[in-house]
Amino acid sequence: MSRFTKSAAIAEIQASADAIQAKEKFDRNNGTSQLLPKGADTRMQVIINRAVAYGRMRACEQIANDIESGHLGVTGK
Repeated sequence: MSRFTKSAAIAEIQASADAIQAKEKFDRNNGTSQLLPKGADTRMQVIINRAVAYGRMRACEQIANDIESGHLGVTGK
């Protein structure tokens, strides 16, 4: 029987974050400054910050959809 658990959801979300970090070679201790090209002006910083916020929003939507559809946080699959 499949069952949603908080620990399974957290483990799956963390595994996804780890995979993105490894693929993109992000430094988790460096924040969004690692996204800015050298010499980026304030306008570029605003664009990057907006893109990051959009990515967060889409990630939250995907997590909610995955939980609702039974694809995330389910044990005994």
